[in-house]
Amino acid sequence: MPLHRTSLLMAAACLPFAVLAAGAGHGPSAVERAQETAPGPWQGNWRVTRDDPRIRTRAGAELARLHIIQEQGSRVLELQWTAGRAMCEDPAGEPCEWAVAAGESARARQTKAGGLTASLAVSADQDDPFTLHFARRPKAGQAVQGTLSSARGDIRWRVRIERDAQ
Repeated sequence: MPLHRTSLLMAAACLPFAVLAAGAGHGPSAVERAQETAPGPWQGNWRVTRDDPRIRTRAGAELARLHIIQEQGSRVLELQWTAGRAMCEDPAGEPCEWAVAAGESARARQTKAGGLTASLAVSADQDDPFTLHFARRPKAGQAVQGTLSSARGDIRWRVRIERDAQ
């Protein structure tokens, strides 16, 4: 039975809607979904604050914000960071150049005990990076104390990390 020209045009016009209805071309395929890895426990956004009696506000205590990507089962962390006001040696003084520093940590790792260790190249002196260290990961709604220290050892501050609620 021959198809009429009108029938062919109707079928062609409906084809995109049929493809959309079937979900073709939208979202990951079944193969891609099977290859995805669940996120690790450090994945997400974190806030690091500095414990210092000279600091009077929560915003003033913000040492850094971290964005971490981690695959389940991997101890390697992709860490992006932005320094805050408390990164300055004197948090009560004038803002310093470190307060606007940002970067990526090439040597960020989850420790065997589940904590975090990351190198932050905050200053222009590449021989004296800071090391951020937490012995364990905080539980939901809690903060964990750790340290931020310089490679030369002249800076060693108590810091806290918690998941960023924003």
